[in-house]
Amino acid sequence: MRTDRAHLHLMSTSNASSSPHPNPPPAQQPGKGQSQRVSTSFFSRVRPLPLLIAVVSFIGAVLCAWSIAGRVGVFHKQTPRLTFAFDTRNDTSFTFADKPVTLVDDRTDTNNQMLIVNYGDQVLRLRATIPGRPELPGLLPHADWMRLVRFGLITGRTSEQFRNDLGKSPDLPERLAIVTKIPRLGSDPETWGLIWIKDWTFEFHEFLPEGGFRTEKYNYPTHRRGDDPKPGELTDNTWQFQAALQLMPQQARERLMGKFKNNAFTALSWTLPLCAFLWSVSIFALAFSISPRKFNDAPQA
Repeated sequence: MRTDRAHLHLMSTSNASSSPHPNPPPAQQPGKGQSQRVSTSFFSRVRPLPLLIAVVSFIGAVLCAWSIAGRVGVFHKQTPRLTFAFDTRNDTSFTFADKPVTLVDDRTDTNNQMLIVNYGDQVLRLRATIPGRPELPGLLPHADWMRLVRFGLITGRTSEQFRNDLGKSPDLPERLAIVTKIPRLGSDPETWGLIWIKDWTFEFHEFLPEGGFRTEKYNYPTHRRGDDPKPGELTDNTWQFQAALQLMPQQARERLMGKFKNNAFTALSWTLPLCAFLWSVSIFALAFSISPRKFNDAPQA
């Protein structure tokens, strides 16, 4: 009897184990209450003090940026930038102000080659400070140390409009000048003369409409960044400075970037660093305010 009961118990157990498992109850879809709990938990972990700091810093940064824009506008109104355009000439014989102009090489002394400039009845002798390749046409043999340029204020014109209007429009009279670069005296112009940038000197010979030349000489700027230019050195916002840039290599031009005080950055004063500081504080404070809390910092139910 006991054996039959045990046999029946084993059969019932095996049937129960072999029967398929009942289907699990369907997953409960998130309802309105669950979404409210999720949103509530998100806002509950936001830190109010860092969020307040982020908002205040953001407002201060916006006001500071507004002040920067105003300062730049006032600077450009009070200190208009003079932008000159230059048209390099390569011909050696032409007419300017109804007077003939010729440029002739004098290579009688190979160690002291000269460029003879005849303008009407005036003669200008220029020493070739950097030897060139005489087989090149026109003024190209002197391209390393000299430029012959027509120039004027571009005043919102395109390059093509400038060339068409130069000397023809009443507000754009034609001006003509020769710009020369003189390396350090006694230096090899092809080696150390190219490296000793601070010892360069630039001469400007402007053709006067009534005849003759106006000659000026300026040195390469050597003053410290933000200081006033030294006497006798090139200053920005002048046609001489912009013309001399054409005779400078890339390295020499890069040294002059931001060197002068007469730019919009100096007008910004304390507003630029303050604006950058406020933006940084606003970003970091916002990130900290929404960052996950530690378990022990979680709000108690």
